[in-house]
Amino acid sequence: MTCTVPQSLLWGSDWPHTARDPGAAPHQISSYRSIPSSSLHAQIERWMPTPELRQRILVDNPAALYGF
Repeated sequence: MTCTVPQSLLWGSDWPHTARDPGAAPHQISSYRSIPSSSLHAQIERWMPTPELRQRILVDNPAALYGF
């Protein structure tokens, strides 16, 4: 999949609340799920394959939107 509008993307995650424990109700707090940072980093590089694209989505777009 190719990103055709990188100026419109922001990175977001629900980590560490990525899954509900089996049988838990939506309002119950589930256990922390450990995700190795190296795994996340590798996935981000697959989703955003160039340094320029990562800079745009992870840094420039949020800075422009939130004014920092």
